[in-house]
Amino acid sequence: MKDRLINFIKRFKFQVFLGSVIAISLILVNVSMNLYYSTNAYQLDLSRPEYVKVRSQIEKDPKDEDSFGEQGPVNQETLDDFLNRFQAEERKATDSKAFQNDVLGDEQLGIENSNNQ
Repeated sequence: MKDRLINFIKRFKFQVFLGSVIAISLILVNVSMNLYYSTNAYQLDLSRPEYVKVRSQIEKDPKDEDSFGEQGPVNQETLDDFLNRFQAEERKATDSKAFQNDVLGDEQLGIENSNNQ
């Protein structure tokens, strides 16, 4: 029996390889989908059809936008402004606890209003 299996694998190397790759990929997709749903990560995906109402409520506030214009002078004042903003964001990132239970909580993500639907 063992010799027949080895001969079969040697004879059909490519087909066995292809079948193995497909089987492994199906197993990994199954594991990842189970994790996706068991950890409730699917609730964070705003592209889902159930969240159409929430997407329409998202408002972009220009005063909250921390970006620099495409045109403008690059001088010491601009560089200082950039460094101050960068260091503030860096402090937020380094102060967060990566292995906390609520690492993706509203407070950690900087979300003030948490009305989901």
